[in-house]
Amino acid sequence: MNKHANLDPNFIFFDGVSQRHLNQIEKDAKPALSEAERYSLVKTSKCPTPQVKCHHPRDWPFYDRDIETDLDNCPSSYVSREPGHFTIIQHRAWSNEYRIRTSVEMDNLSPPLNIGTRRSTRLSNRGARCISDSCTYMAKCKGGYQTFVTGTFDAKARKRIDNGETTIQKEVTRTMDALQKMYQRGWTTSEGERLGGHKDALAYCWVVEIPENNERDGNPHIHMMLGWSVPFDIFGEWCERIESIWGNGFFHLEKIRNPESAGAYMAKAAGYMTKANKNESQGTVKGNRYGISKISRAPKWRTEIKSELGIMGRLIAEIHINTMLEHGHLFEDREKLKKALVNCSKNEKGTRIAIGNKLEKIRETIRSIPIITSKYQIIFKDETSFNRFIGSSIAAGWNHSNKPITMFAAALRKRFENTRKEELPIDYCLTDREWIDACKEYSSYSYNSTGCQ
Repeated sequence: MNKHANLDPNFIFFDGVSQRHLNQIEKDAKPALSEAERYSLVKTSKCPTPQVKCHHPRDWPFYDRDIETDLDNCPSSYVSREPGHFTIIQHRAWSNEYRIRTSVEMDNLSPPLNIGTRRSTRLSNRGARCISDSCTYMAKCKGGYQTFVTGTFDAKARKRIDNGETTIQKEVTRTMDALQKMYQRGWTTSEGERLGGHKDALAYCWVVEIPENNERDGNPHIHMMLGWSVPFDIFGEWCERIESIWGNGFFHLEKIRNPESAGAYMAKAAGYMTKANKNESQGTVKGNRYGISKISRAPKWRTEIKSELGIMGRLIAEIHINTMLEHGHLFEDREKLKKALVNCSKNEKGTRIAIGNKLEKIRETIRSIPIITSKYQIIFKDETSFNRFIGSSIAAGWNHSNKPITMFAAALRKRFENTRKEELPIDYCLTDREWIDACKEYSSYSYNSTGCQ
């Protein structure tokens, strides 16, 4: 029996639940609205989830209205509704791609502190993805990167770096600042021809590599892509002018013929593939290993739906297995050709061209596959494939409408319920701000006769 039944029905407890609400639960009736809720002018949720264009399944072209009858036929052993296990659907407008991924929240797990000098021995997977996304974004929305650059450091520059007089990152920053001014202000050729500037900022990305030379010493150099090109008749003078700005050694520039393959240029140049000597290290770099200008950074994914995991993890794994069974040979052939191209001598120009043509054909075939899969996520390259998968997922038993709850909110809710039953004071060690945020998150969930939802 409710021990506080004699209280004012409009009394609101510290967790946002009214006495009137508790009385209704005790009577096994539908909970009544509190005074604040009844007279509130806001009729929608306090924190509405951003709506995607095809958020509701009835708006999806391939939605079958009869599939709702199959929602109860899903085997319970495949369903995960544990706190902190989510299905996350995201959209990227500039490429019109959709991503469905699984997410597991770890309770009370804090990331390690960033202390000391940043060091890395190779380009990380995250860095490679950022560069690849930048190349794709530039190709689809801004005409693509147009020039590929390799900058080297001569003996004097390397000595200054070893003595601590400068760093690789400082030299890159200095060069990019000068190129930015030259790009926006324009410049004049030796024959007096004036080339006008640009209103937009210069798009670029760069990555550092420090392989060992024959003397086992570090040989630092920079690989860079620029969203900038000039007519062929002044290309040589333009290169000389940029090389003089660099001032640390050679600064070799070459035009990129296919903007779609710009990411492959950078991945190959950065040594992202395994070398012939099985040495995966690209040299120890202090500070940033790569950089991308603001204008050429691909906009991030936008989360549209966050629901309970349900059976989505199993569905994604099945799609990944089927994709690898059907197209796995293409990925194997691509890796073999990439290694063959690395091992091929630069003097064997005909062989390198033949390998490059085969590699490009396989890449085109892979790009034509409408999805990109892994064990934990699927990226759909078009809306049609995304809608088909969502429709089949709902038919299989996945419920997109279940609102997830975090592990912290679940633990806090349980503490509230136990405290109410035992009438004990709450001694949860939280700061004032954490307590306010936790109460807001907890009170955002509704109650029914069986408990919290």
